[in-house]
Amino acid sequence: MRILLLCKKFPYPITDGEAIAIFQMIKAMKIARNEVSVLCMNTHKHSFNENDLPEWVKQLATFKSVFVDTKIKATEAFKNLFTNSSYNIQRFYCKAFSEALEEVVENFKPDFIQLEGLYLISYVQEIRKLSNAKIIFRPHNVESEIWSRAAANQKGPLKFYLQFLAKRIMKYELNNLNTADAIIPISKPDADWFIKNGCSKPMHVSVVGVDLKTEELHLVKEPLSVFHIGAMDWQPNVKGVLWFIEHVWPKVLSQLPEAKLYLAGRNFPEFIREMKVPNIIFEGEVKDANQFMQRKQVMIVPITTGSGIRVKIIEAMNCGSAIVSTSVGVQGIEANDGVQLLIANDAMKFAASIVLLLKDDKFRTNVSSSAKVFARENFDIAKLSASL
Repeated sequence: MRILLLCKKFPYPITDGEAIAIFQMIKAMKIARNEVSVLCMNTHKHSFNENDLPEWVKQLATFKSVFVDTKIKATEAFKNLFTNSSYNIQRFYCKAFSEALEEVVENFKPDFIQLEGLYLISYVQEIRKLSNAKIIFRPHNVESEIWSRAAANQKGPLKFYLQFLAKRIMKYELNNLNTADAIIPISKPDADWFIKNGCSKPMHVSVVGVDLKTEELHLVKEPLSVFHIGAMDWQPNVKGVLWFIEHVWPKVLSQLPEAKLYLAGRNFPEFIREMKVPNIIFEGEVKDANQFMQRKQVMIVPITTGSGIRVKIIEAMNCGSAIVSTSVGVQGIEANDGVQLLIANDAMKFAASIVLLLKDDKFRTNVSSSAKVFARENFDIAKLSASL
């Protein structure tokens, strides 16, 4: 089949969960012997020149990007307060992208057009005029849940504004439950939310897969090493890491003063880098995430807001990492607490779980081995692409 993917960001380089989710979908479609075209937005936040794509990536699909200015502008945000539209959605509608969409549809003539996320729904009416292709909506999460949880963690005027944005975006989600021809959520909890709220379209849960060809380097793990990896321009990661540094890490060090925390990811806020906390190493954006994860003993996922699925957990499982996560962090993965990972929702338990994994080599090995088997049984990209 001929499949056109629409994305609100360039899916390369593969440095964060959204890019991984999109890129693995492209690979899955290619494995299933489809012809794939990708039309994506290039933004200030995620800018990439499509001409710089490696040849092996170009073999998977054709890529075209359009610059879209998605920066938050105070004047426009204020004016939006007096409308019925969602400012979050409004920022991603662009005439230039609309014109590029028309051109690609005319030349590529897709059988299916897949929308990677809620922010592309605003183009559905135009697509209907341009093509008879079936429209597939792939929500990467329930957006209103992310904003609601973010609001719950704030105080004062910001809390009320985030609540306002959450209500607006939920209204948009509910109004567009049945806009596409089919939906492919990436987690069962997300699918349950859509069904509960009235979605009647055909639906198939297709989780983010992992490439089982990931090279096992059999690297020696650094003793007493803890790590976090994730894009730090995503607020749930920032809040989670900040909470961990302030409330969990001191408890770990009180029992294991030689332990080290490695923080990897792009765009680390300066105020976190400047915190005077011992035994923290800022790695920045690592060139090889697989190698980085295989050298460390325990991965942490301390997020308390968000929806969808944490792709990095799946990748870390495939690498044989031992993982400590909050319940929100592991949402949609359905792993067993104490078997494939450890779940902790308060600082005391989170610290105790890390200490247990660092001290007990046999237990840590059992957990990481179970995690690897679990990932390969449930997230094999070849099986998932065939199912989809």
